[in-house]
Amino acid sequence: MWLVSARDLLWRKRRFLIAVISASLVFSLTLVLDGLMHHISGEVSRVVDRYDAENWIVAPGESGPFTASTLLPASIADGVAALPGVERAEAMIAARDTIDGKWVNVLGYDEGGNVERTTLTSGRMPTGPSEAVVEDILGHRLGDTIAIGGEPFDVVGVAHGLAYSFGAPTVLVPISEVQRTLLGGQPLIGAVAVAGTPDQLPEGLRSMSSADVEKDMHLGMGQSLQIVSILDVLLWVIAAAIIASMVYLSTLERVRDFAVMKAIGVSNRSLRLGLAASSLLLAVLAAIGGTILAFFLGPRFPMEIETPTSSYVTLLVVAVVVGLTAGLIGLRKAVRVDPALAFGGA
Repeated sequence: MWLVSARDLLWRKRRFLIAVISASLVFSLTLVLDGLMHHISGEVSRVVDRYDAENWIVAPGESGPFTASTLLPASIADGVAALPGVERAEAMIAARDTIDGKWVNVLGYDEGGNVERTTLTSGRMPTGPSEAVVEDILGHRLGDTIAIGGEPFDVVGVAHGLAYSFGAPTVLVPISEVQRTLLGGQPLIGAVAVAGTPDQLPEGLRSMSSADVEKDMHLGMGQSLQIVSILDVLLWVIAAAIIASMVYLSTLERVRDFAVMKAIGVSNRSLRLGLAASSLLLAVLAAIGGTILAFFLGPRFPMEIETPTSSYVTLLVVAVVVGLTAGLIGLRKAVRVDPALAFGGA
């Protein structure tokens, strides 16, 4: 029965190859979408973790430091640093601007703070006015000039892993430079990242945990991530339909073959194993092809793709389940075949 199934696949090799390629394309897209969602979820944690803070001090009514529209006086940072229970207080401000026609995050950091120890892929952190560190995905190199708030800045450092808000690249500059270029010179900040827990906050301030900050940043992406998740599920269904249709059509064409096999004494168990092997082979080859294609498709997406190892394991498991399920669809037809068909009977 195994040999018969193998010969059948060779006979229908063109259709089999088309089914493998089609399912591989769908599987590769599921891996890329998984990697996209994983990256989007991870970028929020990465940017928050750079501050190494347990609490964030923001203005009342604000949802979070990276989405704040109400700014605080810069003197607040010194006041928070002096509170009992505070080990370190680092002022920050998150703004948006356009560079080369692209939206970018402009992150103003506290000189001497934790963010200033950001690991760079090349160059150095700003040491003077009109200097900036840019995200590598922005495409600028050391020595290039960019404009922030209409003012020229020299690129003195390049970093990786600073992007957030759906992969928007980030530019790092000292808070004083954000105040000068984007706030008209006003001494304002967006929030204070605090290591430790203040015993009591002054009136007019609110404390948030890092978990609350991440939750706030995810709120703006929740609906989009749900859409991507739904598309991911639909792609799994499409892949299953491709494999099932291939197996079912092959079964219909082999009805008389099954009748002959049953007439000469081939058991239903053997028929089941042969169909299961064919559909399983198709699904596993499609999973392997999808994995290979995902490696080529991922780098060509405009956003970074971080497909976790668990997604590849899931793909293989789903491929096996889909293959066996598709085999069952054809199996019902095969085991009900009347052996009389082998002799031209109805």
